[in-house]
Amino acid sequence: LTWLMGPASACLVAAFLALNHWGWPPHPALATLPPPTRQAPQYVILLSCLLSLWCATALTELAAALNEQRLQEMAETDALTGLPNRRRWDSQLALEARRARRTAAPMSVGVLDLDHFKRINDAYGHDGGDQALRHFCEVVGSQLRSGDILARTGGEEFSLLLPATSLAEAQLVGERIRHAL
Repeated sequence: LTWLMGPASACLVAAFLALNHWGWPPHPALATLPPPTRQAPQYVILLSCLLSLWCATALTELAAALNEQRLQEMAETDALTGLPNRRRWDSQLALEARRARRTAAPMSVGVLDLDHFKRINDAYGHDGGDQALRHFCEVVGSQLRSGDILARTGGEEFSLLLPATSLAEAQLVGERIRHAL
């Protein structure tokens, strides 16, 4: 839309110049004023039109950028749990793997699968299953550091990425999660 701002601004200025050249239809009350005083409102009108155009364009661009960001977030987030989905998981895993190789830091990955989850859905319905999944995510999330990543990569399957974490440390995290659950 910013490409439209230049031509629109040029059209406003051209209309202003044309009206100045051929004359603005004067209001009888303004006809008695000296020319510089009579032209002041014309310049105010031109500047306010240009400013309005620029502000509208800037706000439209801002709204478009926010919508794009929201769509990207929706495309990478599991709607039920609010966790990263498989798409974001894959990109985060690749990013952290490159970082681990570059810095020679350890990195651990875990897979969490809720056994016999179908029984919960059968016994309590899908709403009960959804509630159980959200609760599971809260409990697991409370056991993680801020840089750790828990993602929903399947129906009742979750993946855990622990940057800068050795295997021994990851085992402790796994046990902490198991006890919390």
